[in-house]
Amino acid sequence: MRIFPALLLLGMGAVNIISAITPAIHERFVWVKNFIPLELMHVSNYFVLISGMLMLITSAFLLKGLRLAWWFAVILCIISVVGNIFKAFDYEEASFAVFIIAGLIITRKEYVVKTDPSLRNFGLQTSLISMGAVIVYGVIGFYFLDKKYFNIDFSFLQSLRYTIENYFLIGSSDLVTTHPFAENFILSIKICGFLSILFLVVTLIKPFYMKQENLEEIEHHSRQLIKNYGTSALDYFKLYSDKQIYLAQNKQAFLSYRIVNNYAVVLENPVAENADELKNCVVEFDKFCITSGLRSIFYRVPEETLKLYTNLKKKTILLGQEAVVNLDTFSLAGGSKKSIRNAIKKLEESGYKSKVYQPPVMDGVLQKIKSVSDEWLFSKGRNEIVFSQGMFVWDELKQQTIITVENSEERVIAFLNIIPDYAEGEATYDLMRNINNAPNGTIDFLMIKMFENLKSRNCHKVNLGFVAMSGIQRPENISEKSMKFAYEKIKSFSHYKGMREYKDKFDPEWFNKYLVYSHDYDLLQLPLIMSKVIKPY
Repeated sequence: MRIFPALLLLGMGAVNIISAITPAIHERFVWVKNFIPLELMHVSNYFVLISGMLMLITSAFLLKGLRLAWWFAVILCIISVVGNIFKAFDYEEASFAVFIIAGLIITRKEYVVKTDPSLRNFGLQTSLISMGAVIVYGVIGFYFLDKKYFNIDFSFLQSLRYTIENYFLIGSSDLVTTHPFAENFILSIKICGFLSILFLVVTLIKPFYMKQENLEEIEHHSRQLIKNYGTSALDYFKLYSDKQIYLAQNKQAFLSYRIVNNYAVVLENPVAENADELKNCVVEFDKFCITSGLRSIFYRVPEETLKLYTNLKKKTILLGQEAVVNLDTFSLAGGSKKSIRNAIKKLEESGYKSKVYQPPVMDGVLQKIKSVSDEWLFSKGRNEIVFSQGMFVWDELKQQTIITVENSEERVIAFLNIIPDYAEGEATYDLMRNINNAPNGTIDFLMIKMFENLKSRNCHKVNLGFVAMSGIQRPENISEKSMKFAYEKIKSFSHYKGMREYKDKFDPEWFNKYLVYSHDYDLLQLPLIMSKVIKPY
């Protein structure tokens, strides 16, 4: 509903510019000048030109649904109707503008995005200051310019008149230059006028993203909600510093999100007291996004809550699967676990051992694992990744359980950190990193020691994390077919397949995770959006 009016306005802008800079139809011009003064026709032509330029800018903001852009579009179309009639009775262009006005009126309810009041005030102040400065510059210039440049000895009122006319790009038909310096002087006034008008328009119709106030109070309520109603291994990351929090109006639910390219990417589901509160939070957030010029995407939504989103007319696509190991039934017995048993035995015989460091972890231990982490990142040629996982933050790791693999000289060759998991009876880890020359089987050794430690703490399950693009057995649409093909056939995606095969060694149960979105063209931007979302601030 917003696409066609925006495209029509874009077309109207081009039509106005072309109409203003090309000669009028001679017969109409001769007829019209019998009724309309030539000066008014000249002014109307300038207004048509300027309105055309502003329409090109306004059309982009109109597409985003800005309410003030809608008003701008209507006003510019009215100016276009009047201007085209008075400049040379161009009724074709005027009729086109009337048609666009009708379309804007019909679709008026589609434009609800608010503009930024602080930026709007800044734009008004800046434009007024620049206008005053240019008027002073123009008046002084005209008043003191030598008569030879225009063949006019300007009075103060004449200087003011010609400055204002050129600032607003109307032009002065009776002002004839006799020197290039005079032409450049007038051009400088027109450029300053155009830039200040353009700046004013942009600041007036820039989308306003509403930020919630009382951030400390919001974070406090959110922590309480996680403590009381948390159900996911991802809940820990919902209060991570890379995200923003949306707290429902009744404070019974919240979600965390990050904004990229006019998209608000939400991590999993809201944390809520019950299903009704969860749904209300999603509905509220969608309204918040609409009025802020954003589109919502929900990342890694569990399968059991999909119906809530489909009832809200949202679309879904399978992203991958999450692995969860049942510690009550897990065993190293059997032929399928022989490689793991052999790796553990070989490492123990070589003097390697596992240590568990409880919080608060000593700085010396953190220094050792920091060295491992840095080496791991360097060897992988990558930076830290966030959003659905954490990064090496000294103060955070100090308050977490650290499990290491160390040699006989107490050098750490691999480590992982246990993070809070709010799913009942479940535990999970975040970072799992090792040095370059760690012996084969080091990660297997670390995993088994983690299992043993968690089981001793009465944990019944351990979440091994998410594997993107895996588990798509029967693709239902072109997007899922594409992901399945990439997962199975394209080499650059083979690491997902390798990750799946590794986690399968521990006989986990796999759970589907989905992406929830509103429109199919959201998927076109998804790779770029997610590549930015996972980068730390």
